This record gives sequence, C-alpha cells and structure tokens, in this order.
Amino acid sequence: MSNILPLFYDLITLLQNPAEFTSKKPSINHISHSLLPFTLHFLIPMSIIITNKIGIPKLFWRLNLYNGLISYTVKKKYLPKNTGIMVYFLNDVEHKYIVMNLRPKIRANPVPEELRGWNWHSPPLKPYYDVKLPMYLVCSSYCKTARDVYLTMVEGKKGEEDFNISLGKAVHEAIAGAIREAKKLNFDAEPPEQENETIQCAVNLVWDYTISACKSSFLKAKAEQPYASEEDVIATSIPFLVEHRMDGTLLGCSGIIAVDCYDYLRNIVFDVKLSSSKNMRLYTTGYALVIESLYEIPVDIGCTVSVSFKKDRLALSKDIYYIDANLRNWWIEERDKKAEIVYNQVDPGKPDECNPKCMFRSICL
Repeated sequence: MSNILPLFYDLITLLQNPAEFTSKKPSINHISHSLLPFTLHFLIPMSIIITNKIGIPKLFWRLNLYNGLISYTVKKKYLPKNTGIMVYFLNDVEHKYIVMNLRPKIRANPVPEELRGWNWHSPPLKPYYDVKLPMYLVCSSYCKTARDVYLTMVEGKKGEEDFNISLGKAVHEAIAGAIREAKKLNFDAEPPEQENETIQCAVNLVWDYTISACKSSFLKAKAEQPYASEEDVIATSIPFLVEHRMDGTLLGCSGIIAVDCYDYLRNIVFDVKLSSSKNMRLYTTGYALVIESLYEIPVDIGCTVSVSFKKDRLALSKDIYYIDANLRNWWIEERDKKAEIVYNQVDPGKPDECNPKCMFRSICL
C-alpha cells in the first residue's frame, strides 16, 4: 500500500478542482488494477502527470476510479521508445508465448539425447576433423561457398572491417557494459566514447535503454523482496551472464567463445544482431550446445534480438524459438562442412555472387 498512498493523495488533491483537467479521451491502451481498499460508488475521469522515480521521464496518466478499481493508461509520447520490448528482459507477451507455446512443444517433442551437447564424445556431435573453428565461421552465411573460412583458417587472411561491423561491435560492448554497471548498481555510469559520431549516437541509445531497463527491474525486485540481500536482488532482477567466456573445443570450436547473454533463471540463450538472415538461429544453437557440453544442463530456448536504428530511435525485435533437433543437425552439418575445407586445405572457389557485406570482398574481387 505504500506505493499507492502518494498516488491516492494526488487524486484527492485533484478532486478538489476537477474542472481544470481535460476530459479528452487519449488513444492509449487500457489496463485495470484493483488497488484501493474500499469502494467508490461513482466514476471520476481525470488526467494527471506523475514523475516516475525509476529513471523514466514524466508520464501522462488518465485515471478512472470506479468501484475500487483504478483504470489507468499511459500516453505513449511520454514513454521512452521501445518500452514494450527490452533487450534481454521478457515482456508479458513473450513470457506467455514461452510458457504456453514453446514449453509444451519442448515437452511433447524433446531433443534426442544424442543431440545434447553433453554427448560431444559420440556421433553425430563428435567432431570428425581435428579442426577448431570460431563460432562465427561455423554460423556465418556471408559466402555461399564458405571461401571466407578458407581465407581465414588456411591462408590466414584478415577481413576488412566496415562501418556495420564496427557498429555491431560497439553495440555489443555497450549492452554488455551497461548490464555490468547495472549489476554494480552504478546506474549513472556513462557510455563508452566512440570516434565515429553516428556510432556514438547508437551506443548512447542502447546504453541508456539498457541501464533504464535494469534499474527498473532492480527497483521492482527490491520492493517485492524487502528482506532479500542486495546481492540476491541483483541476481534475480538482472539474471544475465553477458559476454560469458566458454571453451568450445569439445565440439570442434575455438577455445574462447563469448555468448552474448545467457539468462540462467529462464534458461534462455540470447544473441544480438544488427542484420537479419536465415542463419541467425545457428548462433544460439551453437551456444546452447557448448553450454550443454560444459555444464551438462539442457538449453532448449534461443532468442535472436535484432537491433536497428532509425534516425534518433532505437528499434528492437525478437525471434524466440525452440532449439530443436533440426537446428542442432543443421549446426553440425555446417561445422563438419567447413571443418572439411580447413582440414583438406582446398579452396572452394568464389561464389557466383559476392555478398556486399563480406569482409573478404576486396580479396576475392
């Protein structure tokens, strides 16, 4: 009730002069909560500005009081952009989709035991060639003939980083850095500086957005768990291992693999991308297999978070899916096909069409 009393005090103040508040109906979503300990037998429409204390700007609320219900709505123009979708936090719709859709599918059609990462020593997961590939080479689809694998692993060539690659690295570092600072409760931390102004703008958006989401989750958990230690609140409100380093050698991958994020409470592996491709689900599949090989716990759900920037706005979308047998077999096929190229040291040749985003485009052309 302590969170309701200040709101109720403001309402009583407003009731003394309701005429000054607009009755214009805003076009916003409607939510109801049974909050008051008594019953009101009349309807009072009104509007009120409330300052949120969790780092979110002032919000415009339209409230209706009727029979003990406070019905409130938030005008979207007062909200930070993308409030409904957070980078690694799940919103209500995503949570329901996992619980009511994915989890039943997983129970009804479980992953075959031979495709679990802890069976790395047996076919088909057992590496056929004594080759250690970076995860990005196993999962990438820039080159149709996989010549980028040959150039990197056999000839030792280094690709050219373009703007998109630099932006992607900066965004990944910003998200991981913001979460690390949030776990230290340093919510006033500043984003890292970038030389490129466009990249700096993108980093600022991602940093502020991630910090605000973490702060909101922490304060909510702190209020709900008043007797929990600060360490416990952090562990449950920000349950993410970011840029977690793992050894992928058991599965024929390199010794240093960094997973973008692993939610250890919900057992979900995340991957952030600034582009879209049919192969994007392979990354989380590979991370899930490595986690299973090391920690011997099943990882069944993956989520690819697509990040884009439109002028001064951050846009996010999520692809949440079951890391099923098909995805695992696909990953194994890609690993074995590319490992064979490296082992035999045979140039697969140039593709008919060169991907404009390929780091080795200048070498092939």
